[in-house]
Amino acid sequence: FYYQAEVQGVTLTWVVPHDFAQQTSASVDYRVMLSFLELHEALLTLVNFKLFHMLALKYPPDIDTTNESKGGRISAIVLEGAPTVSAAAAKPRAEPARPAAAGGAKPPTAAQLKSLRRKLEAVDRDGAAAAEADADGADGASPAAAEEEEGAGDEAAMLSASLPPDLLALRSLFSSCVFYCGRECPISSLEFVVLSCG
Repeated sequence: FYYQAEVQGVTLTWVVPHDFAQQTSASVDYRVMLSFLELHEALLTLVNFKLFHMLALKYPPDIDTTNESKGGRISAIVLEGAPTVSAAAAKPRAEPARPAAAGGAKPPTAAQLKSLRRKLEAVDRDGAAAAEADADGADGASPAAAEEEEGAGDEAAMLSASLPPDLLALRSLFSSCVFYCGRECPISSLEFVVLSCG
């Protein structure tokens, strides 16, 4: 199967093989193929990490085992927001002084550390002030729920503003459809296409 998607303005095309068993040949050096597999696996892990973090999602995503045991592949993936760094974790810890390696990088000066500490404290104050303002304007609702609702509305508005109308129509193409498939049907391919179009 050939799939095509547009990611950040770049059109990507990839091939997914059928799930049939293949006859292996003794004339093929599988060690060379394994080295290419390891390279591409590491490359795809890096690309997925970057794409997930651009969307502020946790990587690797969790898998819903009950959904996966029922045959779900893509639908078994649980997308969660990436964890945020707390103020306590963001503050630099005092580490024992290490001697600088010959020809290595110089340790930061006291002035640089002081400047960094001031900037981190300013960021912490701004974050705390923003959290208080959100809590005050929540109208009795929890700040997390208000932020989630606001984020969902902003995301939908940004999506509708950034996509052309024909792509927006594709996102809900299969939203009111019910699919029945036979045992010969490649479920993973059908699931990918249906979930991509609503």
